[in-house]
Amino acid sequence: MSRTPPLARFLSIVAASLLAACSSGAGADGAASPVNVLAFGVPDVPSATYQVTDSNTVTVSTPQGVFNIDQVSDATLQATFADAPGGVRVTAVLTDFQASASNPMGAPTTADLGDLEGDLVFVLDARGRAQVESVPSVSGVAARLAVLDGWAHELFPRLPGRAVEAGDAWQDTVSWSAEGENSVTTTGVYSYVASGDTVVDGRELLRITVSGDAEAEQEGSQGGVQTTATLTISESGVVLWDVARGLLHRMETNREMTGTVAMSGVGTMNMEGSGPRSVRLLEGEPR
Repeated sequence: MSRTPPLARFLSIVAASLLAACSSGAGADGAASPVNVLAFGVPDVPSATYQVTDSNTVTVSTPQGVFNIDQVSDATLQATFADAPGGVRVTAVLTDFQASASNPMGAPTTADLGDLEGDLVFVLDARGRAQVESVPSVSGVAARLAVLDGWAHELFPRLPGRAVEAGDAWQDTVSWSAEGENSVTTTGVYSYVASGDTVVDGRELLRITVSGDAEAEQEGSQGGVQTTATLTISESGVVLWDVARGLLHRMETNREMTGTVAMSGVGTMNMEGSGPRSVRLLEGEPR
């Protein structure tokens, strides 16, 4: 009997693994004008509700042919902000969560809120660098779909920690790792430019462009089959920052990915993909 797993099983493992490895991320103009200091602190209204959506389509070239894997996650979280030593403590309570990864040869892999337990808690310094205090525990197959460790580092953009004017730029490195059924390591360098003011839904916001490149590696196993995915990710998009409130209003980015996935008994295959990510304020805006 061959030790190579059937193609359907192989694609199921790859689909779940890639959603974990791809979770890396960053975040009409008015006249240029000086703005207040861009730094993280406790907002005047210390709570907000965000929707986080993440999707991509990955094409994997296998010995049996080329297959597309669609991956998506959608989460709603209630965030509260409080003073903490070294910065501001963010407590994010997930109130909704859905994730799935398709399998061209079988049923999709799925996860929902019932697979998670606990809150995401982290402390941000003035520039948005995170110290993670707790991460929701994940049970079952959801552990391959919901790598929430990275959210503390990627939910919000990096800020300069100083006053800026339109045209000012800054750069920062985002690096994190997670251990578990699927271990993930990612490092990226992101550049930001304050491009000017814009008005959305009657609120004046600062528009910030962001772009960067990251390297991500995921390792895991299922049923004795070892999987290693290595990705190079290019990301660009726009951040809308509410200066008056000191809070993220929206961050929308798009990723382009290339890399390889290696599986014991199967070999190493090329893959590429792309997809958008969005963090959007739902509630908590001052009236």
